[in-house]
Amino acid sequence: MTTEVILPEQKLTTSPSPQNSTPRLVLFWSPKYGSLETEAWGEGKLVEIMAACPFKCEFTVDKSYLTYADAVVYHGWPEGEQIYQDHLMYPLPEPLQGRWDQVWVFFTTEPPCFFSDKFEQLNDQYEFNWTFTYRRDSDVQVLYGDFEKIPTEPIEHRPIDSKDTRKLLAGMISNCKKPSGRDDYIRELRRFMAVDICGECGNPGCSFPRRPFTEKPFEMLGKQYKFWAAFENSLTLDYVTEKFFLPLQYGMVPVYFGHPDNLRHFPPGSYIHTKDFKNPQALSEHLMYLDKNPSEYLKFVEWRKKYRLITYAESHSSMAWCGFCTKLHKRAPGERKTYPSVREWFLRNNTNTSVCLKPWNTDRNTGYGL
Repeated sequence: MTTEVILPEQKLTTSPSPQNSTPRLVLFWSPKYGSLETEAWGEGKLVEIMAACPFKCEFTVDKSYLTYADAVVYHGWPEGEQIYQDHLMYPLPEPLQGRWDQVWVFFTTEPPCFFSDKFEQLNDQYEFNWTFTYRRDSDVQVLYGDFEKIPTEPIEHRPIDSKDTRKLLAGMISNCKKPSGRDDYIRELRRFMAVDICGECGNPGCSFPRRPFTEKPFEMLGKQYKFWAAFENSLTLDYVTEKFFLPLQYGMVPVYFGHPDNLRHFPPGSYIHTKDFKNPQALSEHLMYLDKNPSEYLKFVEWRKKYRLITYAESHSSMAWCGFCTKLHKRAPGERKTYPSVREWFLRNNTNTSVCLKPWNTDRNTGYGL
């Protein structure tokens, strides 16, 4: 049988310790966005990450390795041959007997708000051991970006000209009519100011392909706009995507629309949150005020003197997968954690309340979907 094991290059700068000398084998059990290939999981990137990570892992999609794998990663996302028609959860195997040390991992970078009814299909016959998601209470975090305090001198960053002549607000949306109600919010906001939206849900003539994902559009639009509409498709805790971090990387100020508590870990003055405004009209007035008052706008770069932006590429791939592999190696002998129902954890956080807030609604006239 032909195997598909990825063997990372061994490029350690120092000799490996006994603790991490033997690579851990990781089996990807389910398709990632419809494809059960190692390339879908970023085969080349994983090799690159493992080469730089002090703890080593090897990866495969070959199910014949199920009984030998140290960890089995299940991509928790509705799949199917026609993914947006069938919405089927990929079947789990029968629980293994006698492998108490094998780690079963529930992995996803997406919120449950699109297909919450499909996630109900996840039965509880198998107790997942780890969660590997965007949520900060996960066992392993796969964040779209982050910040860290600068311990010494500030790093260099792109300065913003006090005579900035860029246009006001742009964004990129390719999934229309999603559960957050962002389309309705933008429609209302456009009554009071110009909003240029690129992507499949955007303005004619302002279109960038959704796949393959690149940072180029953000780099280009950062030279043209002061603010970026970082409007999430779901109002759920900790779901903060590249829409927030990439604008910061390319000199724009994100105007965030998402769960009201999602930015609690981030530096004040690095963003504008729609929850702080009564309605879209009040937000538009504030943005136009900042546009006409450069000294006030420039306050949104002050955070860079104390914090470093951890980029999307750094956090979403390198830190996440090296962190996961490190955790595999550092498990204490006999350590065993289980989730009696990862379904309940993911959909309701083990409560009777959905983790997905109601969408923003114009009729509420609160400016936010709460």
